[in-house]
This record gives sequence, structure tokens and C-alpha cells, in this order.
Amino acid sequence: APVVFVVEGEPDWLTFAATFPTLPVLGVGVGAWGAAFAAAFPPDLRWWIATDDNAAGDGFAAGVAATLALQRPAEVWRARVRRLAEARGVELEGKCPDWNDALQARTFRLDLSLVDALNDGAVPYTEDADHD
Repeated sequence: APVVFVVEGEPDWLTFAATFPTLPVLGVGVGAWGAAFAAAFPPDLRWWIATDDNAAGDGFAAGVAATLALQRPAEVWRARVRRLAEARGVELEGKCPDWNDALQARTFRLDLSLVDALNDGAVPYTEDADHD
């Protein structure tokens, strides 16, 4: 199934799109995502939710996942920069783990396929899964 990434806000979108120009990425501001937005996409997509590793990112990811569940996606994954860093043995510096900051700082080798790299830092999204 085709993959679509959802990131938190325009700065993260710009960084993802510039770093990985062949990947479909949606940069959505907090509060802008809704059921009608999710309904505009066909079912059976693979979704990667790559929001910030903080309370706001957690809430945003939960809202996106809840609306996507209504569309019967093939998969919904939550990609956390902190989990990827731990899996790769990389120490994160600066403010809370944020995809935008990590990619701009070249925290991760960019010659890796992003999807392959995210497999080390993602978990299937379910309501009862531990997403910390």
C-alpha cells in the first residue's frame, strides 16, 4: 500500500519534503486535522504519524489516528524520533525530540531509506499501545 506521512506543522513538512522529496508528506497544524480531511483520502493507505515527542504531539497523533481508523487504512504507525535515536544509538541534544530539529541537525544518516529507518523507531498505532 502507498505510504503517506503526517507531520506536525509547516516547518516539519518543509524539512521532511526538502530532505525526502519523493515521499508524500502532509504538514498539518494542530487543530487543523479532522474527519473530513481524513475522508478525502482513499482507504488502504499506510500512514506514518511523525509528530513531536511531547504532550501536544501525542494528542495530535491520537486525533489523526482516530479519524484515520474510520477510513480503514492498511496500517497506521506512530514514528517517534526518540525511539529511532535509541535504536540507532544516537543521543539527542537540545529541546524535546522533534523530527524537524533532528533532520536539520543531520542526527540520522540521510542515505538510509526513511521508511527503513523509521521501522526502528515506530510502533503500530493502537489505542492501548505504549506510545512513549
